[in-house]
Formats: sequence, C-alpha cells, structure tokens
Amino acid sequence: MDKTLVIGIGTGRSGTTSLAQLLDMQPNSKIYHEHSPLLPWIIDKQLLRFKLDSFLKLDYELVGDVGMYYLPYVPFILKEYPKVKMVYMERDLQGTLNSFLKKTKNKNHWNYHMGEEYNLDPEWDPCFPKYETKTKEEAVENYIRDYHIRANDLISSYPNSIYKLRMEDLSNEEELKRMLTFCGYQPSEIKTEIVHTNQGKKPLSLKQRVIRRLKRILRTQ
Repeated sequence: MDKTLVIGIGTGRSGTTSLAQLLDMQPNSKIYHEHSPLLPWIIDKQLLRFKLDSFLKLDYELVGDVGMYYLPYVPFILKEYPKVKMVYMERDLQGTLNSFLKKTKNKNHWNYHMGEEYNLDPEWDPCFPKYETKTKEEAVENYIRDYHIRANDLISSYPNSIYKLRMEDLSNEEELKRMLTFCGYQPSEIKTEIVHTNQGKKPLSLKQRVIRRLKRILRTQ
C-alpha cells in the first residue's frame, strides 16, 4: 500500500487536538494526537525513526501524528520521508499564553528547575525548549514567539510540504477542505458529516462539530 505520512505541528493549546480529530475521521486514515513515545526537543533521530516507521506499518493509506515536539525534526522528516505532508496549527500569542499558564499551574516545562516551586514532569519536561528567564510567563511567551517564527520560516522554505492553518480556521469548512486536500485526501471522499448511531439525531456537519469543539476549548481557558 502506497502510504502518506501526515504530521501536525503547533505550540500546543492551539487546536492541535481538533486537527488530529479532523484528520483521523477521514477515510482510510489513522492520525494520532501526541502518540507515545513523546519526542524530546533535543533531537533524537533514532527515536523519531522508530516512531514514524511504526505508523507506516499501520494498515491505512494516511498515517501520522500531531504533536508540538515535531518542530525541531521538520527538516530531517522532510528529507527522510519524502511522502510527508505537514500541517502547522497557529493560535494568537496571548490566547496561547493564557491557556498554557492555566493548564500548567503546578508545572514548568520551559525553565530548568529542581522541582521545588513547580512539579517535575519527566514525561513532558524534555519535550519543550528551555529558557533562562526570571519568570515562567516570560519563558512560555518566548517559546510561543520562537515557535511561530520557526514554523513560518519552515513554511516559506517548504511551501509544498507544510500547510498553515490558524485556530480560527477550524470554523471555516472551505479552508478545512483545502487543508485536507493538501494532505492527500480526495476531495470527493472528504467527510463533512458525522454519522450518529442515534437515528433520531440529525448528523452534525464538519463545521458544526469543529465549532462545538472550539467553543469547549475557549470555555475552559
């Protein structure tokens, strides 16, 4: 089976979960969100190959994963896996910052620390870059800003391989269709409705489902 690898990137707290769900619901697809093993920010090519090759063994035409930790690996992935399509999810800096600060009250993935003020997280701490700043908020802001710059530079260098999708585009069905077509899904097969097992309910359109998901995200931030 001729397979396409699909990788999603984004800072996190930026709609990447919704992106993974959209990709995974398409025909003949298996797209995960932050599937283990997680990747360290300091590049580990052996672990990356193990992870991506495991996806390519799946019995689906489009396979992959969405996770913030892929950003440093993008040039290597594009070189080693020529049949790859990537989607970059971007959210505004302030919204992303506020969401991260609320989500990680007791943790700090962006500064080196000894686990005194914040809890150590051996699973996620290695996945983020570290900054020498006075406050956690400064470090998170630097991370988001740097991620945006680096991702947009990569899009400029690889426009045929990376598609940019903004968080607000999750409510734009036509933009979602363009993104899905870019990834390799056939326009005639793209799913725009969810089939409910409850026969009494009217199927939600793809746009309605994504808007509902987006509202839930915003209510929790």
